[in-house]
Amino acid sequence: MPQFAKWIVPMLSLALTACTTTDKYSFARLGQTFDQNTGQLINPSEPPKLSDGLALNYASSVASILRAKFNGARITNEVANTVQVTLAALAGAGAAFDFGASAVTALGLSSAGIPQLQRIFMAQGRIDAYQDAVRLIEEAEIEYLAFNQYPSGTVLTQNGVTLFQRVTATIHLVEKTLGGRIPSLADTEKATEPMTQAGAVQTAPGLMPANNIPANGPPAAVRLRSPRAPETVSTEEFKKLQLQLQNVKQHRIQIITFVDGLEKLDSSLSAEQKRATFSKIIADANLTGKVEPDANSLNNFYQDPNTSAADREALSAAVKAALNNLPMQQSRSPHAPETVSREEFKKLQLELQNVKQQRIQIITFVDGLEKLDSLLSAEQKRATFSKIIADANLTGKVEPDANSLNNFYQDPNTSGADREALSAAVKAALKKLR
Repeated sequence: MPQFAKWIVPMLSLALTACTTTDKYSFARLGQTFDQNTGQLINPSEPPKLSDGLALNYASSVASILRAKFNGARITNEVANTVQVTLAALAGAGAAFDFGASAVTALGLSSAGIPQLQRIFMAQGRIDAYQDAVRLIEEAEIEYLAFNQYPSGTVLTQNGVTLFQRVTATIHLVEKTLGGRIPSLADTEKATEPMTQAGAVQTAPGLMPANNIPANGPPAAVRLRSPRAPETVSTEEFKKLQLQLQNVKQHRIQIITFVDGLEKLDSSLSAEQKRATFSKIIADANLTGKVEPDANSLNNFYQDPNTSAADREALSAAVKAALNNLPMQQSRSPHAPETVSREEFKKLQLELQNVKQQRIQIITFVDGLEKLDSLLSAEQKRATFSKIIADANLTGKVEPDANSLNNFYQDPNTSGADREALSAAVKAALKKLR
């Protein structure tokens, strides 16, 4: 008994008073796939599959671990108190059991040392820390379920992120308490961060979190933005852009004047006269064989981006000359009126309406481009024109600048659907400026 009392009893008291742990808490690793045989990650580069359901399971598992620690610390404390009383009783009754002096001394020292060991290993502090941690985590779970009654197994909402942060902050509170440090106010705020109704739904990546306290603490009540220097461009770049805008305006005026001339000739002349006049216009512009002698073909050729500026000038001059000769042609001796079928008339009328509608669309589209070009900065223009192209499903087919968009829009090979899509996209961009 003397040998037992000298070293077994103190070691038993020490073991009952102190406990260590190697538990690991990891939300991300909980969402990864491990090999059941080796315990290693199957694919280390694969991102974890995070969701609200995983966050809830993680919180529940951490609460279970901390509750087990609480029960272990509580039982250890109770057993240590029992051992202390037992050792004291044995020391007091040493004479009755015929214990030697050394045995009685060892029992007395062990009984007196147990409270000191309990203080060293913070037996009561561990119990309180674990109990508070379990309460904080379970309160977080209840608050989460108040906003998210149907946790998703595939989507991680802002409330799910907050639940994860509150669990993590609670673990940090326990670690600081057991380490002998006093938790700060920021630590406590993160462990009790409120959830919101806005955080209960899925949000797009990159948006401002609805209810997440940053790692460096909440933002200041009023954070003044430092004044930003105005964006500037070089004078040369500005003049270059100004010249492009003037060219677009001039091109629009030429188109309107040319189309008006074609309409006047088309409405004033007979079918035979029109063919002869349009053939002469083509010959005067040295374009014989390149375009058919009718109003629609001439209009399409004129607005084709591949048509040179010289050919446009020649056509404009030829149409102007034909208009000047129009009164002379009308003053010739009268002849019997020629007639055409109603079907041919309606067909030509429809073509004319299409030409007019196309002209209105072109004018509206160019006006929209000019407004965007004059109101936006260089960086904003590129971003806006890129969005217009993307909204019209034309990515890769046209460059994001006003001139390229205008040329593509007026290209005869551009489909009506593409023009409609571009017009709608420009209209939407203009609405955002208001």
